[in-house]
Amino acid sequence: MTEVEELKRKIASVPETRVKTKSIRPNSWNFNMQSDRLFNSLKEALRRFGRLYPVIVREVEDEKYEIIDGEHRWKALLQLGVESTPVKNLGRVSDVLAKELMTILNKTRGEANPEKLGLSLSRIVRAMEESGEDPLAILPYDAEQLKRLMAVSEELKVESTAVEIVPEEWDAMRDSTRLCTSHNWRKRIVRRCVRCGTLEL
Repeated sequence: MTEVEELKRKIASVPETRVKTKSIRPNSWNFNMQSDRLFNSLKEALRRFGRLYPVIVREVEDEKYEIIDGEHRWKALLQLGVESTPVKNLGRVSDVLAKELMTILNKTRGEANPEKLGLSLSRIVRAMEESGEDPLAILPYDAEQLKRLMAVSEELKVESTAVEIVPEEWDAMRDSTRLCTSHNWRKRIVRRCVRCGTLEL
């Protein structure tokens, strides 16, 4: 069995366990940086919701572990005074495979869809404010970032009304300078463009 196959088997079969938080150390090659604001937000999330998902570690000596994925979660738990951390211990793993796995996990988490993120944040912020909580103390965004992200969802949201018109009206409106030329024409439908305030057919 190759080392990759062995690691694949471990990842699939290793149960989540808990180890002493102080028995874990970060690796020396993690390229994933985090701002103070993001780190404080992560700490708040752990305080608010409890553990989120386990830290992935490898064994470096008896009852000593090195992080493959989850350094910031571990550091937050350490600062919160949590004595044991949930982990998936992959056992003895070579430096090369540990770095490969960390790189893949760090760089393949995807990116947020701006419109969906903005809509989600709008709901979250509203709910937090209604319950008397400060979104800026919990969410991983500063005031300007939150404002910008929520504005994106408003800009992209299409609130339109369909209106039946006769062909003559279409012909008259088609030549109007008020029409939004960046949109596709639809001969029987008139919509007002939320972004530029003109009409599209």
